[in-house]
Order: sequence, then structure tokens, then C-alpha cells
Amino acid sequence: MPKVKTEYLQIGEISGTPDQVAKQIYHRIIGPMVEAMDKEDPEQARLFAMHIFGLSTSMLADTLPTKSFERFVTTTRDTVVGILKKERGELKN
Repeated sequence: MPKVKTEYLQIGEISGTPDQVAKQIYHRIIGPMVEAMDKEDPEQARLFAMHIFGLSTSMLADTLPTKSFERFVTTTRDTVVGILKKERGELKN
């Protein structure tokens, strides 16, 4: 598997509420990394995004009781899949 190389990112200070910090990390680090990788190798960009998803999911699982985690993941999955189907014109009438 090829190694990923990108320019150094200038991220500056990250602060705020948990929601604000998460958005800053996404917009300043994760998003630019996916974009840079996608230009070189879209498959590597997908793998990176999947790893970020997996690591984030594992971290969340460590902070919640199992039932709460299961409920959150199920609700989030259903919501995201519904939005994707609507955006992609995949909903059946």
C-alpha cells in the first residue's frame, strides 16, 4: 500500500465547545487530507475516511453504555442513509 504524503497543514489554534472543536478538526485537518488524497488516489482517500470513521466510532463506544451506543449508531445510520438516498434519488415511492 502506498504511503500518503501531503503538505504540512496550518491548523492554528483549535478551541470552543465540543461541537465547535469537532467541526474545526474536520474542516482544518480531516477534510483537507481527504481532498489531497483524493487528487492522488481516490481509493486511498476512501480508506482514510473509513479509518477515521472506525477510530471515531471506537472512541464513542468507549464513552457510552452499550445500549446507548447501539441506539446512537442505529439512529445515525438510518438518518444518514435516508439523506443519501434522497440526495441520490434512490428513494422508492
